[in-house]
Amino acid sequence: MSKLATVDYLRSHVAEDISLDKIYYYMDKLYNTQQQIVQEISVEHTRKILGGKIGIVFYDCTTIYFESFERTKLCELSYSEDGKSKENQVVIGLLVSAGGYPLAYSVFCESQYEGFTMIPIVEDFVKRFELTDFVVVADSGLMSKKNLYLLQTGNYKYIIGARIKNEAKEVRDWIVSQEKKENIYYEYQKTHNIQSSNKETSTIHERLIITYSADRAKKDAENRKKGIERLRDAYKSGTIKKESLNRRGYNKFIEISKDVEVTIREDLVKEDEQWDGWKGYITNTNLSAQDVL
Repeated sequence: MSKLATVDYLRSHVAEDISLDKIYYYMDKLYNTQQQIVQEISVEHTRKILGGKIGIVFYDCTTIYFESFERTKLCELSYSEDGKSKENQVVIGLLVSAGGYPLAYSVFCESQYEGFTMIPIVEDFVKRFELTDFVVVADSGLMSKKNLYLLQTGNYKYIIGARIKNEAKEVRDWIVSQEKKENIYYEYQKTHNIQSSNKETSTIHERLIITYSADRAKKDAENRKKGIERLRDAYKSGTIKKESLNRRGYNKFIEISKDVEVTIREDLVKEDEQWDGWKGYITNTNLSAQDVL
């Protein structure tokens, strides 16, 4: 529960009247001296709930902001998902189990690339709680080449969101050649060699699993349509200053010449349509495609 909801819960179910201010003041003590204890309690409770085995760990992180007149090394001004780039911001990484039970968390400086937060939390958690048989699950936004390399060389089992548009040409051609049918799983076997820090070479076997959803295709098409409409409105004069161009989102459909002339590449829009509805996952587990999804 939230801190405010905890006050109501204690009053209603435990007959304890604790002020919200007291809970806020407790946060520093909780973080500085008791975070480890809280995580141990949470992990053991989760193990009990899940029959003694955690099995799957899900990792994600988010940026949050708060208002303050002070700046610290932890809180820096940077890109904000909430559009609050002028406020103090931090990154929170959270590890949870199946069912959403919290296992571990860490707070990072906002300038820390979110993708670099996952491996330290997972490795620390595995070491402290002696996990041996588990699968790490994360979305494609956290999957830098470095993270994937560390998962592979660390012999972790994983399921990660695939960036299917960034795959090799032969893989992309294979994906778009598949029939768009609901509830069908297509698999592509990927094999490549990697070299660990001690110069040992290992062969990595992965499966790329893709699936098509008509609902997802509809959503993809609607999002692209809205994005292009915003482009047309923003650049209806046909010109733009190069320094103001943001390559995020649907600006990938724009071509700039002489730094100012803007046109929307309809051929790129058409090319993007063929990916509507497709979603991919990469795994080195032996789980069935349905279980992976």
